Amino acid sequence: MTLAKAALFASGVFFGGSIDHAILGAIRRERTPYGIKSGVAGNWLFAAADLALAVVLYRVHATDERRKALDSAPRETTR
Repeated sequence: MTLAKAALFASGVFFGGSIDHAILGAIRRERTPYGIKSGVAGNWLFAAADLALAVVLYRVHATDERRKALDSAPRETTR
């Protein structure tokens, strides 16, 4: 497994977590999906943190994939 694939997988996990926390915040639940009492604001904060982490991990994936594509692209030579 490459870094890009691991980052893509992890970004999906954290994005899903952010959706879970946002739903619980929207219905004003005080417990996280794991049963921890964090309050409604805590669920919204966890949603924001999970989303931020998902974005960072996706950028790691995209940057690594772009770098690999550029490294494997044929280069023009000048004479």
